[in-house]
Amino acid sequence: MKMNNKMLFVIPFLVAVGCSDIDSNEPISESIIKASAAEESADVETELSSHNEKLWEIIYKENIEPTDYKEMNRLFTLGLDVDTKNEEGMTPIAYAVMIENHQMVKWLLQAGADVHLSGENERLLEIATNNKSYDIIDLLLKMGAQFEVGNENMLIKAIQEENLDLINTLLQNGYNPNLEAELDGAKSTLLNYAIMEENEDLTTMLLNAGANPNFAVDSGEDSAVVVAVKEGKSSELVSLLLARGGDANARFNGKAILFEAIKQNHEELVEALLVAGALPFSLEESEQAFELAKKDDNIAISEVLMQYGW
Repeated sequence: MKMNNKMLFVIPFLVAVGCSDIDSNEPISESIIKASAAEESADVETELSSHNEKLWEIIYKENIEPTDYKEMNRLFTLGLDVDTKNEEGMTPIAYAVMIENHQMVKWLLQAGADVHLSGENERLLEIATNNKSYDIIDLLLKMGAQFEVGNENMLIKAIQEENLDLINTLLQNGYNPNLEAELDGAKSTLLNYAIMEENEDLTTMLLNAGANPNFAVDSGEDSAVVVAVKEGKSSELVSLLLARGGDANARFNGKAILFEAIKQNHEELVEALLVAGALPFSLEESEQAFELAKKDDNIAISEVLMQYGW
């Protein structure tokens, strides 16, 4: 059976058209995929924007209930960033620190709020310090937050301002109590500075944190014990330093520090050093101590020297 000539002509034409349609389907499919992805992205963005509004509605509430925290947790689970920002560019944790909401700060930290972010979160500690929110400062430090001015500089600043609450918080978080600093135009240890300022509370705080009463800035410089004795500080303060490991046999100007106490006719200070174990380095030094006491007719000091075996 012979095929119609017209049909023979049509078949290649149909095949060509079909192939052309197949080839053109690929770019059409890509366009559809891209359009679909863009639409999906827009939907996600709209959804997150809605979640963000809901989150800030909760955060702005005066009293946040346990159910509110559950709702915030749900929003974070749905993909909302815990460090999302409001219209002013503030993060939830920055706002919580600003309004001094300790519970919210703690919850946001547990939820993963980043204390190392640049911008608003970089100033969290400064905000808390200005508010005197020491419990919040403690929380932030434990999460690794850093002061913008530097942690050591903040401790020095707190010492100079005699901000005992902040100093205590910083020391409790591992700040160095033996830090050397430029204080009142001279290099000094924090402990020596506290003694010179006659701040016994600060002195005690530094000692409790591990400050070494025998530590000096440089070789040949005065330790805290030497500073306290030569400056004629109270026997109670010197006794505190000695009780925390201060050396009763420390030297000053080539002689035992006891000689300074004798020169001052400071009987209580002399006895405090003797009780802590001050001993003559030689027979000659013992004789010099008695001569110094007799020079000022201080019989009481001579007697106490004899009592302790000088």
